[in-house]
Amino acid sequence: MPLISFVRDLAFTLFNKPYKVVAIKEPDIVEIEGPDGATREYELDSLSAQYGLRNLRFPKPPPGNKKPSTAPPAKIAMRPSSDLSDNARNDGLQKKQYLDAIIHSGVSMTRMTPALEQVINQVTAECRREKNPSLSTLRRWLSQRLRGGDDTALMPYYARRGGGGKSRLAAATQREIHRVIDNLYLSPQRPSAKTCFDTCIANIAEKNQWLPTSQQIDTPSYRSFLRFVQRREGYEVLASRWGRREAELRYRSSGKATEQYSLNECWELDHTILDLFVINPQTQKPERPRITVALEYVSRSPMGFDLDFSGTSAQASLDCIHHAILPKTYLKERYPHIQGKWPCYGAPRIIKVDNGMEFHSKSFKHACLDLSIQIQYCATASPWQKGRIERFFRTLNSGLVGLPGYSGSHLYNDKSDKRPDRTAVLTLPQAMEQIHMWIVDEYLPKNHRGEE
Repeated sequence: MPLISFVRDLAFTLFNKPYKVVAIKEPDIVEIEGPDGATREYELDSLSAQYGLRNLRFPKPPPGNKKPSTAPPAKIAMRPSSDLSDNARNDGLQKKQYLDAIIHSGVSMTRMTPALEQVINQVTAECRREKNPSLSTLRRWLSQRLRGGDDTALMPYYARRGGGGKSRLAAATQREIHRVIDNLYLSPQRPSAKTCFDTCIANIAEKNQWLPTSQQIDTPSYRSFLRFVQRREGYEVLASRWGRREAELRYRSSGKATEQYSLNECWELDHTILDLFVINPQTQKPERPRITVALEYVSRSPMGFDLDFSGTSAQASLDCIHHAILPKTYLKERYPHIQGKWPCYGAPRIIKVDNGMEFHSKSFKHACLDLSIQIQYCATASPWQKGRIERFFRTLNSGLVGLPGYSGSHLYNDKSDKRPDRTAVLTLPQAMEQIHMWIVDEYLPKNHRGEE
């Protein structure tokens, strides 16, 4: 793994979100700021571990290798009211109106007098409030203004209040909880939440030994610690504890595909082993045949297939394409008891395949070139990019239930005495007849999600 370093204002992405380094603290603590403005403190070893898991990435250098400016951003000490919500701004203006009216009238606020009550009643009517604020409330507002130095101190901090999805814990306690979650819980060692909570309690107890009584850090409960853990995004937790690939598999897009094709423009082509034992004519022994299917992208209709005991090869793929392009005029003559029709034929413009060696062979590429078919390779180990054909194989194998020799998808995990190979009686032509019957009379007449 290459050496990495962190300096102030360094930009990077963590769990597919932009972050930048705010400060470097000792010993080996990196404070980073997220897109929402919240800061986190990571240990250097934790960030290095996330870099090794490919959860942390650095952006490519800009053209010309121009270094970003290292000048610290200007800080504004005042609290602008434009950053507040309308409710907070209106609440603060009403408080200011009460205090201004009392100060301008010259009435003392030592006790509630008729003169003071008259001023308060007048402001309450102007503000259309239901009741007057108490004298202690008015004194508290005046104290806030004096401590803050301006009227913005009267604006309430709604964002700091507790409630649904928020915490009432002190900022120092929340900082310690986040530090333990970031550096211990979100690690490849995958410690339990109880272990992380015990570490958090120990860290707080150690720091409280060196802090005065007025600055002691409050100790959270285990339930509060769990709430902080549960609020973390699922992708972030899974990528940190189990790796980036596992997180992408779990949280990959499951909505409608963004690719748009017209009818019979794109096919998905792939192989699988049937969950059915068939008599091999060469060895006269029951074996599970290989089937290659070409599936139309829009309607999810099988265009053609090839069934044999040979392995996955370019010849099997070309035989499947040959069967898919030609019209199925042989159906009534060869299988007279099939009632429906198979009106699927014609050449596509695009074929989506995986990265098997047979799809990279010269014979397969030359045949597609002669047919003016563009080959679209899916990413490595990404079966969801051709999910239609994967789902069809699952439906096909479930449609074979009840045939003699059916093995199921968990044959090698079955601990029972069931031996499906002993019940296999179908020959290869009979298996092809059964698949034709299932496609034409069962699968094609049904509505699929691609046609809705």
